Amino acid sequence: MDFNLFGIGLPEVFAILILLVVVVGPKRLPEMAYHIGRAIKTLQKYARAVRDEFGEEYRYLDVELSEIKEDVREINAEMREVSVEVNANVGEVQTDIREATDSINTDVNSDTAKSSPLAVAAPINPVFHSATANQSDSIKKVIDNESETVKKSPPRIF
Repeated sequence: MDFNLFGIGLPEVFAILILLVVVVGPKRLPEMAYHIGRAIKTLQKYARAVRDEFGEEYRYLDVELSEIKEDVREINAEMREVSVEVNANVGEVQTDIREATDSINTDVNSDTAKSSPLAVAAPINPVFHSATANQSDSIKKVIDNESETVKKSPPRIF
């Protein structure tokens, strides 16, 4: 039989016991063994309390984690539902826009088909918001209007 406890064999245990008897004495040895036994029992009690407390905390955290996971699953399900609704609404809007632009495109295509391919629509003058017959006349008018605004002095406030 191999008696090794914490790297201490049977001869070392006997040497320690003989040393205790010599140092403490045979009268005080039972009292010392009693105090050592109580100290070990107290340490075991504290170790058990710490282990139980860590176990309770672990179980509490495990419950909290499972609740959070369930919340995340619910949120993901809601997000999927909202995503489906949004995609459906976007599809409807795209269909509406396509229908509206198709009617405009057909109107534009029918107007251009009636006109000659060489005819170019007259540009709209951004200053007067009307179509011009001669573009050089409209440019002169814009230049004249700008020069008049530059020549005018600012109004006096005082």
